[in-house]
Amino acid sequence: MGELAFETLKSIFGGTFIDKATELMTSLLEILKTVFSSQSVTNMLTIFISVSITVLTLYLFIEVANRATTEQLTFERLILILVKFFAAFIILANIKELIIILFDVSVAVYDMVQNTVADSLSDGNNYGGLQFFPGENATPDVFPESFTDELKDAFDEAKYGDGIMSYVNNMSPFFTCMLFKLFTMLTNIGCFLVVIGNAISLIVRTIFAPIGLVQLMEDGSKSAGIRYLKKFLADGLTLAAILGVLYAVSRLQGGLISATIPAEWNNTLSASEEVLDALLNLGTFGGGVGIMVLALQLAGIGAMFKASQIANDIVGV
Repeated sequence: MGELAFETLKSIFGGTFIDKATELMTSLLEILKTVFSSQSVTNMLTIFISVSITVLTLYLFIEVANRATTEQLTFERLILILVKFFAAFIILANIKELIIILFDVSVAVYDMVQNTVADSLSDGNNYGGLQFFPGENATPDVFPESFTDELKDAFDEAKYGDGIMSYVNNMSPFFTCMLFKLFTMLTNIGCFLVVIGNAISLIVRTIFAPIGLVQLMEDGSKSAGIRYLKKFLADGLTLAAILGVLYAVSRLQGGLISATIPAEWNNTLSASEEVLDALLNLGTFGGGVGIMVLALQLAGIGAMFKASQIANDIVGV
């Protein structure tokens, strides 16, 4: 029971809420780097580039014919049409390099967010000077990384030991811990679905990019081709947005509890029966803070499915 209680508190205060998701996203980014540099993707892009350039040339003749029919084909208009054609042609001919640049931008943004989150979670006094297990934790201004022997002994003294009776005597905290594990599992599943779906979308968008960019000649920066590039960038930035959502939920749930701890605790979380019972009951401090923290985790699941919309808003599509 002691280790289960410790892991639950760590998911609230120590940032482990985002660990598995971060590991998955980091692994997928490495896989995507390999996929984008593979020969098979290059071959498929080459085929679609040939098709798209053919279609682009047809668009050129159609545009010139339409202008000539309506007697709007001036010399200046012809030059503008040819400039658009050659600009689109150059972009299509170098589409793989352009996609890699956009993907590298997405990875750079993700790395920046990840480093910022890691630095924030490793800083001391993350919750207004709240101290974690002073006397048992070597650095009480940071939540301990592991369930050390000192903490295990302290949890044992607080009747949160390893025996079966520790579970029987702490049924309400045990129920709370299991709910946290269940909600965290649901959050991770939701994150995995979004992240894996996003990775698949990036690969498919890469393969069909030449076809999607054929309409670069139309409407300049507002064309469907430019919008396709923005959508690709948005898919890449979705990973960083998901990480931001998970970080926000992690900080909110820890801050929610730390802001409502009783004054007699002196801003200290100790491994005592009183403190652990209060923290690990759904009706924490009589105000239902435990329920609110669980609700935050559920809200985090919904927010992750909105991460792609956040990324789309960032790039303006």
